[in-house]
Amino acid sequence: MPDGTADVDLHEMDPEQFEDLVADLFRTRNRKVMTTARSGDEGVDVIAEDPDPITGGLIVIQVKRYRATVSPSVVRDLYGVVQHRGATKGILVTTSGFGPGSYEFVQDKPLTLIGGTELVDLLARHGLPGTLP
Repeated sequence: MPDGTADVDLHEMDPEQFEDLVADLFRTRNRKVMTTARSGDEGVDVIAEDPDPITGGLIVIQVKRYRATVSPSVVRDLYGVVQHRGATKGILVTTSGFGPGSYEFVQDKPLTLIGGTELVDLLARHGLPGTLP
């Protein structure tokens, strides 16, 4: 990876490039991944398939380039999409963070919340660019 690519400010990225970056992150984790249409995506930005025959399945991923805390209503909406699509898991990835209401809601549900600090760490561990100021 060329020098300086880690300095890409995730907040300043084009929204489509940010979705593609998140899709690349899941590709590096051996998932079959595709981004959805930019409009009419029903709250799904990336679809991944985990090929593991025991724990795998369809994963719906929503991507939010926010500066403010993601509201619990966004998390609840993702859960509805997971159920509607028959997915095994839903993942909400954001450049910001989540409040206690969101963490309470996801307990015992097939949902994972990835906040900005964790996202930057995951990107770095997989050789992908991205920082947050």
